[in-house]
Amino acid sequence: MNFLRKLFGWFPRKKTAPPLPPVLPRPAETTEPEGDPIRVFDSYGRERTFTRRQWRQQILPGILRQHHDDPDQLYQVLLQALQDGFAEDILPEAEHLRRVDPKPERGSVLLSITYKECGRFGEAAKVLNEHMARHGESGVALVNLAKTFPEASGPQTVDTLWRALLLDPNLDNGLNWYAVIFREKEGQEGFLAALRRVAAL
Repeated sequence: MNFLRKLFGWFPRKKTAPPLPPVLPRPAETTEPEGDPIRVFDSYGRERTFTRRQWRQQILPGILRQHHDDPDQLYQVLLQALQDGFAEDILPEAEHLRRVDPKPERGSVLLSITYKECGRFGEAAKVLNEHMARHGESGVALVNLAKTFPEASGPQTVDTLWRALLLDPNLDNGLNWYAVIFREKEGQEGFLAALRRVAAL
């Protein structure tokens, strides 16, 4: 399962970031664990470092407000916040993006991932099912739907991944996951057989 977990990594932080709002006075201390610091680069390439508490309480809310009405920029900010582990903090903006995003799949998939990271798997699945009922199935939506199932290699997951690959055989995430499931169940021969099935598409 460790390999499955590695399939769902995020993109690395870029060397540029949205302009930072002014740093507000530090709120009262909390018992929240610090974790790794947040490092960003300004428009001149200078690195700035913030504790996770500073970023959550003083920086992230301003960036979200700044890009609230720009779906493309808001999506990038939300994606990075998910990578940094701030799913709970961005949930209202992720719900907003889904309502206003001119790219319906993008907003729906991101909201589903945010719900999933918050442990709300039923709502994550509901968002994707509603999206596909309105816009049709896609490989990306189906792979993300499979991530909401309780069994990462169960029959429901395998069936959903296969439906995704029928629509997009070159979908790396779905292809790797599908093949790894069969390697875990049937060994190397099962892994190769799964790849051959997809190659035949």
